[in-house]
Amino acid sequence: MTKYFSLPIEELDAVLNSSASAEDKMKTLSDNPEWKIYVPKMFVAQENAENTSLDEDIDQLIEWYVNKKSKRVTYAGKKLKKAFMSLSSEQQRKVGLALLTGSDSDTDFVCKRLVEQMSSKDEDWIVNWRSRYHHYIEDVWIKYHGESCGKLLIAYLDKEVVMKYRNILLQDYYLYVEYCKRFANSDSQAVDSKKLKSRATINEYLSVMAQMPNGISADEARHLLYYWVAVIADAIVNPNPDTKDIFWDNATGCHRIINACGLDTALYYILKMNLNDVVKEFIEWDSTVTENFKAELGDRDDSMVYGRMFATTAAKSLPEKYKHLTGINPNFIHKDNFWQPYSRPTHLEFLVIDIESANRFMAKFNEYADSLCYHPEG
Repeated sequence: MTKYFSLPIEELDAVLNSSASAEDKMKTLSDNPEWKIYVPKMFVAQENAENTSLDEDIDQLIEWYVNKKSKRVTYAGKKLKKAFMSLSSEQQRKVGLALLTGSDSDTDFVCKRLVEQMSSKDEDWIVNWRSRYHHYIEDVWIKYHGESCGKLLIAYLDKEVVMKYRNILLQDYYLYVEYCKRFANSDSQAVDSKKLKSRATINEYLSVMAQMPNGISADEARHLLYYWVAVIADAIVNPNPDTKDIFWDNATGCHRIINACGLDTALYYILKMNLNDVVKEFIEWDSTVTENFKAELGDRDDSMVYGRMFATTAAKSLPEKYKHLTGINPNFIHKDNFWQPYSRPTHLEFLVIDIESANRFMAKFNEYADSLCYHPEG
């Protein structure tokens, strides 16, 4: 019997319909007791003793930088930014606080690196954040309204502080998603599903909707999962040079639908919305694709060189209802990435055609884009 990781298919019902939490169900399904959903949490500052052994050169550069009359501000800023990533966490904090008093570009430099650390699955980054950043971040936001600064503001400052800037944050294209991810529970009026769909990745969208009372329908959850597979498989088959074979797993040495990075997270959120039947159907379909692929391989052992073959098998194995999601016109690209299911793709030739041609193109473009978007039956 084909297995999903090591769980026999016949045991799916018992696991999925148990009273266990979504996270515990994923641990059982993946046969990995260490499985966990990575969701950046609000950071509680852990203040360390001040490090007094900083390089004298660093201290001198900081002194020149913060003294805006020193005539060495630009020079010191360049030196501090160049050294920033090689410094210890305590030195980074001290330099970071200094740079946050500076220009738009210097403050953005620090904010971007804090956001990069925030996005990392390596939780050791947490030592680089101190509560002393809080009022600096708010001041920088007031001055420049930068995207990276806004992400830090939403993620780590107290709710009361964030709410002061609510209206501005909700108007920003990217910060809207960040706001919804944190405040969907306490500010449900801010969540406009149509607006969210056009801006969020699949897992961002699911993470927000899992916090809403009604979540999403089973039909939409199915559409998202099969859309994800169809578009990625299509990009591998075409092939798109920027698309990796994300169905391959080095650890198991085989291709599986479930290997796709982030797909387990999507299943977790769908379980959070109690859509157990959707998860069961998808896992069973994953097994069907694997069996079909083995038939294609014959006596050959699976390896990385068969990525396109697996992607082709996956596309051909899609349920009839979702087969229209494959065969995407190679002249279309998605605005940010393949994981934004509701954002309309952009045509590569659009920038070089005249207005009359553009109008003709847009008529066809809208028809094409609508065919990719989820439409409830009826």
